[in-house]
Amino acid sequence: MKANELSNEVNLWAEKKTSGLFKELLPVGAVSNFMKLMFANAIYFKGVWNEMFDTLDTKDYDFHLLNGSKVQAPFMTTKKNS
Repeated sequence: MKANELSNEVNLWAEKKTSGLFKELLPVGAVSNFMKLMFANAIYFKGVWNEMFDTLDTKDYDFHLLNGSKVQAPFMTTKKNS
């Protein structure tokens, strides 16, 4: 199977299984014909919260990347103890 065919197959599977939430799990160029093994992971949580989360409590913080750099990303925050 060619790399781009594999990417398309995985992306279609992920899109179907997540009701369209993940449309491009493997971006163009992520897979090559020389790869022997690849691990891909996606988590799709579809549940009901006991309490609604106040979106005003979402704050941007540093998210550290594997290459040592960092980007700003939204994090759910609360001061409430369970």
